[in-house]
Amino acid sequence: MRRTCGSRCSRVCCQSSRKAKNHPLAWEKSHEKERPPFTSSKSGPPDLLQEAGYEYVLDWCCDDQPVWLRTRRGRLLAVPYPQEMNDSNTVIGRRVNPWDFASMIIDQFEEMRRQSRGQPLVMGIALHAHCAGQPFRLRHFRRALEHICAQRDDIWLTTAGAIARHAAAAQSAPSAEVRPAARIFLTSTTGEND
Repeated sequence: MRRTCGSRCSRVCCQSSRKAKNHPLAWEKSHEKERPPFTSSKSGPPDLLQEAGYEYVLDWCCDDQPVWLRTRRGRLLAVPYPQEMNDSNTVIGRRVNPWDFASMIIDQFEEMRRQSRGQPLVMGIALHAHCAGQPFRLRHFRRALEHICAQRDDIWLTTAGAIARHAAAAQSAPSAEVRPAARIFLTSTTGEND
């Protein structure tokens, strides 16, 4: 019997392949008390990061808005991580061609722009030089960026650090909208220095 194993894996798998060590369903069965080795942290690291002075993390993909995580000694902001808009996972891991990846970015952007009419949303794009930076892929990625930049008056092109500062300021003054014109915060999570 062939079936897909769900959102964590785009492969079509047979029953026997689910027993392989590197398959997500096999890992979950053997590590029921631990979280899977995907882009998420176990319960200890957010506490340690907050205690070490970090103000935000970029590895939680649970929402399209920043989320405050409770830690032992305060809170830590989780700026949304773009699991699906990640060139390494999508282009290399799932073998999506560059044209389709650019189309995915455009479709994600347009749908989030529609949904952001009622609330601000974060759309991140995770990029790696060895993936999107290759000339044969770059041409298609440029098409997606040009589409997004054409809407520059309706969005805030920014960094994850700026989103974290914005969220902290908005939390301090919940009655005042810190950036009313921003409906989508677009950020790249790779190579940021702030």
